[in-house]
Amino acid sequence: MGAGDLDRYRDRFLPSLCCYLSADEEEQYYLQSKALARLFKIPESLIPVDLKEFRGYVERMIDGGPVQVNDTARELSRSILYPEFSLVPPILFEPLNLITIGHLPPRLRKDFGLEWSSARELLLDASSVAIRALLPIVPDLLRAVPAARSAESALAAETHRARRQLRRKAC
Repeated sequence: MGAGDLDRYRDRFLPSLCCYLSADEEEQYYLQSKALARLFKIPESLIPVDLKEFRGYVERMIDGGPVQVNDTARELSRSILYPEFSLVPPILFEPLNLITIGHLPPRLRKDFGLEWSSARELLLDASSVAIRALLPIVPDLLRAVPAARSAESALAAETHRARRQLRRKAC
């Protein structure tokens, strides 16, 4: 996975959720996301300083680094993509699987043995357009699960705390 794969992921994923970001907005988004890393108790020394360093970190982790697809990972991926719910037909998971598989870097899709085609790529592109059009009109109550709303509140509090600390240091 190279920098191009990360850019492709960014260009596909973020617009499908909300919008396109400028380089400055991407950097700001990354810097703000570091607060989430802190909520997960990731030591500050392990959090990449900026977006460029983060992209390098992701590349190193996947390209010959510790993130490798093995038999256990393949088995887990099947249970995630095709959970065994007796009341839910497997076909109902396909829209989510299209998005999940489509946003994986091509190398990981191949390593997981997940099928991909130009037809699926076109369907994912069309889905991204539909999501961008519909998301603004979907109420937050339907758009985000309670845990996500709680995490957003905690992240906002952490971001507010970090900004206060920065202001104090500046004075």
